[in-house]
Amino acid sequence: MYDIIYIFVLSALIGLVPLWLFYKKLLKLNDPPKAKSLKQAAISIPGAGGFDRLCITDSVVTLGANIENCKSGIYSKVPKEALLQNKDTYVMVEIHSIGINYADCCIRWGLYESAKEYVGWPITPGFEFSGKVVEIIGKDTANNRFKIGDEVFGVSLFGAYSTHVVVPIKQLFHKPSELTMDECGGFLCTAITAYYALFELGGLHFLPHIQTFTAEKAASFYKFEHVSQVTKRPPAAVLIHSASG
Repeated sequence: MYDIIYIFVLSALIGLVPLWLFYKKLLKLNDPPKAKSLKQAAISIPGAGGFDRLCITDSVVTLGANIENCKSGIYSKVPKEALLQNKDTYVMVEIHSIGINYADCCIRWGLYESAKEYVGWPITPGFEFSGKVVEIIGKDTANNRFKIGDEVFGVSLFGAYSTHVVVPIKQLFHKPSELTMDECGGFLCTAITAYYALFELGGLHFLPHIQTFTAEKAASFYKFEHVSQVTKRPPAAVLIHSASG
């Protein structure tokens, strides 16, 4: 009896293999063409799935913001005309390092609602980066705090998995001399998340005790650091509950 069940299950599984391969082949039909050069390229995700949905494709620049007349995504040339129609000044950065966050995985799985709402498929993930300023675009490029060649780090509304990204000037910061490019490229998202939770949502200025529930150790660390910096002294006690241990 068990032999018959075993043979039946095995036959069914073997029969599913061609269907699975056919499904994988269908998914690949939507893949963008592979990048001709890694000097100007970006990672594009054509649809939800596993690691195999990460495709390296040609990209002159990605736009790390949604503006009125063009959205975050890959561009074959810098969308200067669209950018100049807005009052903001934009900065094009040659990326040195990027941060990889859990949210990027959620985007790839198709579970990140704002990614589907504001961008859709295909999408280039990535929220934080560091690099050098290569171009400044806007109606008043002389009166800004950056110049060509400045080392910077910043955040983007998607699009950081790229060799070059354009973001509004308000999303950029000068790189401190004490930090490396790699360090600057991978801490801002968790730091801002912690700051927003404590001071924007919580309205806190001093806590004698911190008890934080988080799935991410980095966010807990930055909550401690923010309180120490703002109050000029560390909390009396810190109790961290972290799902990551």
